[in-house]
Amino acid sequence: MSDCGCRNVATVVAHIRHPTSDIRLPQFLDAAFWPTLIVAGALFALASLSPGAAEWKAVRHRLAVADADAAALRSEIDGLERVATALRTDPAFAAEVARLDLGLSREGAARLAVPAANAGSVRRAVATRS
Repeated sequence: MSDCGCRNVATVVAHIRHPTSDIRLPQFLDAAFWPTLIVAGALFALASLSPGAAEWKAVRHRLAVADADAAALRSEIDGLERVATALRTDPAFAAEVARLDLGLSREGAARLAVPAANAGSVRRAVATRS
């Protein structure tokens, strides 16, 4: 062989043929391999999981909105149950609701109290006027 640098090629070929021979990478490459591999793995994981993270965030938002709607509906149900109980147990409340529903009195209008002793004469007077 000539001294044109072929000796280095011959050495590499000899190392390829005999893998037990000692070819070592430079030490800085040895030290940089594992951190580079870890960083590359972390970046790959981040890139592959990011679409799922966006979907997860959207699902959590929809769940929060549904929870708020459910709380509002529970509150409305509680109020309606109180009204139903009052209609069953309080005759004055039921009468007032009936007056409002039938348009016999306006909301907020002043009402005159008639003593029970005069109630019959007031009813007769109203009946004769009509």
